[in-house]
Amino acid sequence: METTAVENLLLTLFNENERIEEIRKTSTELYPVGLSPAFINTLPPLIFKHAVTNHTRLRRFWEHYVFLLKELYLHVLPGSYALSVAFLDQITDYIKLFHTLWDEPIHHTLNVPDVGVITNDTLFHLHAVFLLFSYEMKYEVHVMDLWSLLPKYFRASVHLPVAIQTNIIKAASLFCQKNCMQMMPLSDDWYFGSLASSMLLLLTKIDQMPYEVDWENNILYLSSCLSHAIESQMNPKYLDLSSIAKSTEVLAHNSRLNKDKAILILNLFHLLLSNGIQLSWLKDFMMKLDDSETILNKEILKTRLILFMDYESEYGVISENNMDIDQNSQRNTFPAPMVWVDERTVALIPNIIDSIMASAYNMDDSKHQIEKLRDVSLYTSTNLYTLLYPYINTLLDLCIQSLTSNIELSEMIASLYSSTLSEFIKKNIGYCISYALKYINEDDSLVAISRALEKPLPQICEDSAQDILVSMLMEEDKSIKTNGLERFKSIVKNQEKYRLVQRDQLLQLLAKTNRTKITISLAVELGNERKYHQAICALNELRSMSDLSMTLADHLSHFFMGILDSVNKFISQKRENNIVETPYILNSLQEIMEILGPKTGEHAVHLMKVFSLIGGLKNMQLDAVHLWDFFTQVLSEKTLVTHIHEIISGIIYLAKIGSSEVSKQASITLRHIIMDKSSIVLPYAKHIPRIPDSHNFDEIRQFLEDNVRIETETMDIHSATSMLLDSDEAKVFNALHIISGLLEACDENTLPLEQLYSNLIYLTRKFSHHTQIPSLTAICLGRLGATDPGLVNTEVIEDQMIVLDNFSNMDENRDFVLTIIIDHLLPAFNAATIEKDHQYIQYAIQALLQAADFPPLQSMEESGYESARRRWERLPANMQESLTPLLQSSYECFWNPLSVDSPIYPDIPTFDDWIITFYQFLTQKVTNEVASRIFSSCIPIIRCHKSEIGIYLLPYLVLHLVLCSRNEILHPIRLEILSVLELVNSASHDDGKRSDLALQVIVSITQHCREWMKRVKNRKRSTQRTQLAIVNKFLNLIPDDKMAYASLSCKAYAQALMHLEKYVKEGKQGDLQLDSAVWSLLANIYSKLNDLLGLSIVLGNNSDLDTSDNDLIHFQLDGKFDKAEYVRYRQMIENPEILASYTNYLDCFKVPNKYQNGLIAATNLPQLLTPWAPTINAYKMEFSWKSKRWDALASCLAAETANTPDSAISRALGHIKEARYIQGISVIQRSRIQLVQELASHSYETYRKSYPTIFRLQLLQDLEDIQFAWEDSDKQGKLMQLQTRWSNQKDRLVYNNQLRRTLIELRKAALIDIRHPLSLAHINSSQKIIDTASYYLELSQISRDMNNSTASYMALSEAKRLDANAAAIEKVKWYWSEGYEVNAFALLRKIETAEGYGLLAKYSEEKNTESVETIIGYYKSAIQLEESSEELYHDYLIYQANHLGPDDTLRRQINNRSNIIKLCVNCLSRGSDYVYSTMSMLINNWIEIIQIRLEQTKARNNSDEWRSVNEIITRVNIFIMKLSSRVPIHSPMLFINRLISLFVIEDREMTESLTRLVVDIFKKYPHNAIWYLMGATNSPSPRISQIASEVIRIARGSNPLLATIISDSRKFLQAMKRLAATEMEHDKSVLLDARTFQYLDVLNTIDMLVPNEAALVPQIPSHRNPNKSAFPPNLPKITGIIREIRVMKSLQKPKHITFRGSDGRLYPFLLKKNDDLRKDARVMEFNYMINSFFKKNSESVHKELYIRTYSVIPIGDRWGLLEWVNNLEPFKSIVSGYLVRPESHFRDLPNLFKEFVDASLISKKEEAFRNIIKNRSPPVFYKWFIDNFPEPNHWLASKSRYIKTLAVMSIVGYVLGLGDRHSENILFDKLTGDCVHVDLNMLFDKGLNLAVPELVPFRLTHNLVDAMGLIGYEGTFRDTCQLTFDIIIRNKEALLGVFKTFSIECSKNDIQTVIENKLVPKEQVKAKVEELITHASSPESLSQMYVGWAPFL
Repeated sequence: METTAVENLLLTLFNENERIEEIRKTSTELYPVGLSPAFINTLPPLIFKHAVTNHTRLRRFWEHYVFLLKELYLHVLPGSYALSVAFLDQITDYIKLFHTLWDEPIHHTLNVPDVGVITNDTLFHLHAVFLLFSYEMKYEVHVMDLWSLLPKYFRASVHLPVAIQTNIIKAASLFCQKNCMQMMPLSDDWYFGSLASSMLLLLTKIDQMPYEVDWENNILYLSSCLSHAIESQMNPKYLDLSSIAKSTEVLAHNSRLNKDKAILILNLFHLLLSNGIQLSWLKDFMMKLDDSETILNKEILKTRLILFMDYESEYGVISENNMDIDQNSQRNTFPAPMVWVDERTVALIPNIIDSIMASAYNMDDSKHQIEKLRDVSLYTSTNLYTLLYPYINTLLDLCIQSLTSNIELSEMIASLYSSTLSEFIKKNIGYCISYALKYINEDDSLVAISRALEKPLPQICEDSAQDILVSMLMEEDKSIKTNGLERFKSIVKNQEKYRLVQRDQLLQLLAKTNRTKITISLAVELGNERKYHQAICALNELRSMSDLSMTLADHLSHFFMGILDSVNKFISQKRENNIVETPYILNSLQEIMEILGPKTGEHAVHLMKVFSLIGGLKNMQLDAVHLWDFFTQVLSEKTLVTHIHEIISGIIYLAKIGSSEVSKQASITLRHIIMDKSSIVLPYAKHIPRIPDSHNFDEIRQFLEDNVRIETETMDIHSATSMLLDSDEAKVFNALHIISGLLEACDENTLPLEQLYSNLIYLTRKFSHHTQIPSLTAICLGRLGATDPGLVNTEVIEDQMIVLDNFSNMDENRDFVLTIIIDHLLPAFNAATIEKDHQYIQYAIQALLQAADFPPLQSMEESGYESARRRWERLPANMQESLTPLLQSSYECFWNPLSVDSPIYPDIPTFDDWIITFYQFLTQKVTNEVASRIFSSCIPIIRCHKSEIGIYLLPYLVLHLVLCSRNEILHPIRLEILSVLELVNSASHDDGKRSDLALQVIVSITQHCREWMKRVKNRKRSTQRTQLAIVNKFLNLIPDDKMAYASLSCKAYAQALMHLEKYVKEGKQGDLQLDSAVWSLLANIYSKLNDLLGLSIVLGNNSDLDTSDNDLIHFQLDGKFDKAEYVRYRQMIENPEILASYTNYLDCFKVPNKYQNGLIAATNLPQLLTPWAPTINAYKMEFSWKSKRWDALASCLAAETANTPDSAISRALGHIKEARYIQGISVIQRSRIQLVQELASHSYETYRKSYPTIFRLQLLQDLEDIQFAWEDSDKQGKLMQLQTRWSNQKDRLVYNNQLRRTLIELRKAALIDIRHPLSLAHINSSQKIIDTASYYLELSQISRDMNNSTASYMALSEAKRLDANAAAIEKVKWYWSEGYEVNAFALLRKIETAEGYGLLAKYSEEKNTESVETIIGYYKSAIQLEESSEELYHDYLIYQANHLGPDDTLRRQINNRSNIIKLCVNCLSRGSDYVYSTMSMLINNWIEIIQIRLEQTKARNNSDEWRSVNEIITRVNIFIMKLSSRVPIHSPMLFINRLISLFVIEDREMTESLTRLVVDIFKKYPHNAIWYLMGATNSPSPRISQIASEVIRIARGSNPLLATIISDSRKFLQAMKRLAATEMEHDKSVLLDARTFQYLDVLNTIDMLVPNEAALVPQIPSHRNPNKSAFPPNLPKITGIIREIRVMKSLQKPKHITFRGSDGRLYPFLLKKNDDLRKDARVMEFNYMINSFFKKNSESVHKELYIRTYSVIPIGDRWGLLEWVNNLEPFKSIVSGYLVRPESHFRDLPNLFKEFVDASLISKKEEAFRNIIKNRSPPVFYKWFIDNFPEPNHWLASKSRYIKTLAVMSIVGYVLGLGDRHSENILFDKLTGDCVHVDLNMLFDKGLNLAVPELVPFRLTHNLVDAMGLIGYEGTFRDTCQLTFDIIIRNKEALLGVFKTFSIECSKNDIQTVIENKLVPKEQVKAKVEELITHASSPESLSQMYVGWAPFL
């Protein structure tokens, strides 16, 4: 049936006025066939019209209309959000329409358009429909509209006929009961009075009416409704209590009285008496009650009324006539009457039970008394089972006694507990059978029990043996005990299996069998004061009976875990308000600890967890403190100090959350621990947490201050950071405390940033379940702040994955089991608050330890358990302590096997249930015994909804099953994965979080498999290749296209991109002619990844994609934010069903000058459904505080808000603004935990990925620290310290204006905006602590940098108002940025500051408005005002260098260059920020001066002028000779290579100056500089060699240490030279013979540093830390060489050698011969400089541009060392590895290529290259990234690094003319993806002169381009090339200086010319890069390359 036909059928039914029952039935049948949401949305008018038309039937069938509306709405809701809103809006309109008719009852008919004629009766029934519809809906629908009408409904019903009245009462009462608890607090003060009065009026009216059938139902509905209202609003202030009292009296005196009405009257008594109203007629009501024949068993009701009267006489009341409702002081000074009366009513129960026992043989009396018990339950609203549980044994006695004589009584007793007789006996069989054995001599009762249970008596006795033996052992009467035991033995002996057992041995056998449960039961009775002695005797008798030789303490210790389970059961019962079976069990625990004594320490960890749980129970904190107190008294000293931190923390926590009495007792306990045991505790005082500030603890705090010096300061930040990785939780916690304190005022330059971030992020994962460590870790991260990812190289600690050999290796299995226990189960145990979880976790640990063959502790020393013992001993002591009891515990757990088929996911409604089912389903497939035991052990805890453990284990489980390689296993796994992917991808599917989590599981499974493959590749096992093939085959079964779409839908964007690229490349063989669906998906992914560059390229190349998105991207890139806002607005209008369209629109207002507009926009958005309102409210809150609209923020705080970090900041600011400091800090702490959990879930990702979360933690921490500072007694000091910390952090924060602005806005708001002006004035009274103007100035500068001139001006105006002088410079910059140059100059001329003059000079130069002399004057004025500014000197230096003036005479030439040199020295003496450019300029100008002298000398110029000029040159040489005394020596050290190159210049004075300078460098850095001098002494240039030797000679005589170093360097050189010259077979490892290579032993004793980069390249200190050492301390020295070397496969056969360092690490190097490494060294120096310029450029810092460098040490003539970079793989071997397959023709490619190169014309070569060679060598490099980086985020990061490093080196190589870029000279890092170039000696375009010229500027073959992604070299590669080229051009003078000295050394003057010719003007960079890329990737160029260059790869 077509949809239109279905809809027409339904319309016909309405049009023909068919009965509503038939319409509803038909619509129900049509839902599955298909009713469109749009059609359903047209039905409400038809339904209401139908109801009005059929008003005569409406009374009986009105509910059908309700359920029809409900069913229709539920059908339309999933289909369309907008239509569902429209559906409800229609109903709202009808409610409002009919409400307008409500004011006066309709006494005539009224014709309503589109509805029909409405009568009075119809109107009421329609309102009943609305009320019941709202009641029936799951969500709140029209509640506010209907709630306001509720009193009117009840009042109006007074005048209605009973039939109509019944319907409206039912609907209104149900609606009221559902909503009153929520709505009453939101209603105005008079509402409750109006509602209660209207209901009472209606009740009294009904009570006066003649009896009808519906009368009792109306009473029931109304009385229940009124009771709910009373419970939700007890404030009587606006009640007319006199009127209610009169109405109650009317009800009480009516002749009709039943139980329901009586209960209602009691509730009204409660209300009135609670508010002091005297009820004089209460006694009359009791007399009337006596006469009532309708209420049976009136005794309890009468008793309660008497109690009410007693209450009046005992406490007194306030007369209703004298009551003043405004005087509340007299209220609530006496107990609530209902509670008072309930307690006394319950107290009647013992007497009633006594009466039952006495009348056991009189059934009528027994029934009557039992009915009284039921009335007590009814009138006290208390469950009967709960009331009677204390008397269960008494009633059980009677029940068993009556089994044979009065079974009806036994059944009645059972019914009191809601059980049948057999159920009642079965539940209590242990007690019943024991009672019968002991106290009923006849066997009839035993037979009756057997008959009731339908089970043989011997079997019952055996099954209940533990209960029977406990009962017998606890029996005090020996004769009863003896007789009972004999009967028991006789019965059990009848069983076949016990007939051969001696009668005397039977009890012993049963006792041994049930020893655990008997021991636990008896131990629990130790807390029962009346039974203590008997319990002790029973335990001793049990030990004797069980033939145990151990002491009672050992016996109880053995079963202690079971005893704790009983305690946990007690905790669970208390928490859930269930009946407590053993209320004395805490006393039992205390008695057991006393018996155990010091052995209690063996269970300390488990006991402390129990104490914590007890302390969390309501009103149990005092009990918990007493337990802690007793616990510390019985512990040994060693155990006490081991757990001192946990103990004191636990007690302090109770003091914080408990009452004053708890706090007092906690202080007593702490005094006992700390002060009374000071000799034990004080040595461990550093582990004592902070003592509370409460006065109860003053004495303890003072004691610690007087007696303890906690030396936290002695642990520096480095030691504390290392301690974070300790396995001891207490040490980790202590280290975090130290770090959090140190970070408040730590020297920035001492922070080990990389290690800190790495360790802290790791802790978030490792201790994710810990109660305190995550929060403290978050505080440390917040105080550390979010460092620019480009400045730190943080390694992610990955220690979670255990690589298993498919469970065949027991050592691996043990490691795996311990990982599960330590990282998952123990944290889950510590975090669990439900006792059942504890038991399941303990079972899992026990089962895992058994599966891994860990024996009991006492057996661990036995032979065969060495491996287990070693692993056990490596565990921290506290973990051993936790696990020891579980090595021998005997938990049992059973579960039903599953019977399901895959796929499971579609049929399971929740994620947790799916994990449980899928995990158990797979576990049942495991056949390996060990694996089965390991995975099965965790089933109970996973079934207990601990899905995180299942999520962790599932990848291991799936991998194990995959490796089993059975189709019956692989097929269901594949089906399950596909079912998740397909359901997530389906258009109609939207189950939110379930899909996200399920997909994450699927992703983790595939990721685990890939990671396993990667790690297994490094293992050499016979099964390796087969296993890898199996897993790879499994992964290939999962479709990449489905994974791409599913990943995108679950926000796994990197995952989506990885699968999309893999799908395209493997499905289309790399063809980029993609369809629009793929491009659209790619655009979506780039958008989510915030890759605007990639997105713009995709959109620009595909015109058929969404044009609005295309426009939006370009607007954002161009800074046209107003236009972007308009696009977002249009998208919101066009997509009203999508929340993202609203949030995207609001995001456009997150700029300073639009906050107010954003608030208005958010407020004016269309009304949204409840799920959306919290999200929009979060925006409103943020806009409110940022626009300082505190009134708006206050109103937003009252509304529900999305729980995000941004909203948390808004809420916290709002609370603090209103002085609700505790609430504000609480919000911060909750949000911090949320963020740290988010960080934990992504802690395997890179630091860059974690950066946004850490930044948010910094925001929260700043806000909290600010508030704590404001609350501190030393506000000024704390605030100054805080702002100093911020200032120090500023240099390492990410250079992102958006984030900087967010940070400054928050600090300004928290420091200034929310504070009272008087408070700010007080803070700044003595000195300016808070400089408000500076915050506005910083915001102005940031906004100006973001091209937001309006926001900049607004902030600037505020700053100017506060401090006009400070704002002047920023005002100048604003003028200039806006083009108001005249204004800028006018203002600058009024500013007489260094910065003012500096800007005046720069702006004058830029606009060429002043003469050179004037501008120089400006610079001199600036420098005079700020002598110490390196920046000013550098700017002045650059200007002078560019405006040297005329060079028409020798004097002017020399003077100009001499002045530049002096300026360079002045600049260098003031800092090192510009050292590269300044030092390069100094050297270059010095060379030019000396070259002039050499030219004049050669020309034999003897003129007077020249002699005077020559004297100037002499003075310059002398000036430079003393350079080391004028500038920090690390600056020339950075240029030592260049300085040594100048030795070649034959100028005596220059040589003397250079010699002196290099000697000074050598003296300062002897271990570092020797490596440069060693190479220089063996230079091919005799002059360099001679002068270097002279430097060494001079230095050696000045210091004996230098002599040793020089001597050792010669030994090293000789040894390395011999080794390099030794011929060896290439491409193999060689073990060096000790005798032949004995000369290498000299390396064992030399005093020389390992020559890596850290030892050779100084790190220049910044201006903030000028005293920082240029080289790290404790650099490793060479202590020997590893005897195994590898000879590399290349022409010169370089040797891979390895030095052993003094730090124990190995340092590999490449020893090369026959190769001039000087060029490599200069290229590396060039790269060092480029890296330094990258770090100074904000854009390159943000994009993380760098070159991978390594040390190059030319030791002699054409030989030397290169630092070996690990984990590199040549491009050729990577690509060849994928191409060399049996089916590949790759091996023929070189010959085929050579054939075409030799034989073809260029056009033919290109054609062959395109059509033949390329097709035989398809792009495969992309596979390397997938294989090496299986985790998607790592994959994306590695690709990004690959593209950027390739691009940077491509441009650097082009500029330097770097050739020989064949496929083995370009390598890639297997850990990072970095591109690394080697063999850098073919420079300056020498490749063009080869026999087959290298025509391409750099290598950019199809494999390299393809691996960049689907957009190839567009995007990141091109952008990086342009930026790199631009930075090189900007710094060309400094960079060219690297090769200026080299050209002199090599006597090649054309080098600089080659480079300079390539440096195009800046405006031509883009075109030049386009030309280079085109040329490099051109098939025409590549087809002409040398075959060995491998252009086909």
